[in-house]
Amino acid sequence: MDIETKVLDKNAEFFGVSTEQLMENAGRAVANEANKLPYEKWLVLCGGGNNGGDGYVASRYIKNCAVISVSKPRTVLAMKNFRRAKSAGIPVYKYNIEKFKELIDKCDAVIDAMLGVGMKGKLKEPYNEIVKILNESKKFILSIDVPTGFGSENSVKPDMTITF
Repeated sequence: MDIETKVLDKNAEFFGVSTEQLMENAGRAVANEANKLPYEKWLVLCGGGNNGGDGYVASRYIKNCAVISVSKPRTVLAMKNFRRAKSAGIPVYKYNIEKFKELIDKCDAVIDAMLGVGMKGKLKEPYNEIVKILNESKKFILSIDVPTGFGSENSVKPDMTITF
């Protein structure tokens, strides 16, 4: 997370809005926008940080979706929302290339909640491979905060980005 984002989160907490509530609000807002779009089956790709946490929250509010956990949740809030999604009956799969290709073929649209504003440098695997396949898929892509890989030579090319 970059310094500006940390400052905004701390200011929100000072005014009584917890980071957990910010994540819940962000995920619900993403789901509300996704549910307005003409796509039935969504695939949510979640990274291990709070961007992934936003994706897990969104999955609980999207009518028909599956989730791929690209990396193990690394923050308390990402883990909490990973568990909430599983408890809500959302199909959550650990990333592997075969399952990813299977689900990308079955879905109508994708939510990119892999890496957010804290990403620095070149994309590492499996993100690099996922981004390449995702961009070649021609599926509708909605990115949360910033497209995964933003500022690097290989980034998600979203049709829509929702920022908070």
